[in-house]
Amino acid sequence: MVAAEIYELIISDLQFAVDHLPLKGATPVGRITKGAAETLLAKVYLYQKNWQKAFELSKAVIDAR
Repeated sequence: MVAAEIYELIISDLQFAVDHLPLKGATPVGRITKGAAETLLAKVYLYQKNWQKAFELSKAVIDAR
């Protein structure tokens, strides 16, 4: 596998998590939330230098508070 294929796999997995995980108030303490998955996905986009997507996801996490 090349790096691009690995990033595709990571992004698809995190996007699935973003689409299916509940928001912060809807889970018990210690469980992963939509915001956590969005944060990890934004970090992946930073590594790929996809600044716009990283900004949009980061802003979504900040605005969701």
